[in-house]
Amino acid sequence: MNYTLEEVGLADPRMREPIPTPWDGLERLLKQKDSASALPPRIIEKSLVSDQVILDAIISKYSNHCPLYRQSVILLRDAGIDISRATIDGWVMRVGDLLMPLVAVMGRELVRGNYIQADETPVDVQTRDGRSRN
Repeated sequence: MNYTLEEVGLADPRMREPIPTPWDGLERLLKQKDSASALPPRIIEKSLVSDQVILDAIISKYSNHCPLYRQSVILLRDAGIDISRATIDGWVMRVGDLLMPLVAVMGRELVRGNYIQADETPVDVQTRDGRSRN
């Protein structure tokens, strides 16, 4: 399916501006002055971090395969910001909650079709003691 920029919420040029690092959005948020203008809804209301920082954590986790504990260490090392893994996990869970309506639509589309294919290749799971089992 092809979507227009308006349909995916990227019509506003400000929404397409890249932020090079997750902590740049945090620094900018902390330096911002209070404004009386109406703000768009946030992923986490009253959060000290910007939505971009939250989205960068999601992208790092799922696209770059960077676990949350490692992201926490990177933020502390590179930006001096101590954010616990549990806090970042809360962000991931909140984004998951917000995506549930999309998941429902995708599920309905999937079962409406007449053919479903799945990859059932077994994958070894490594246990805490280092042994693998399937």
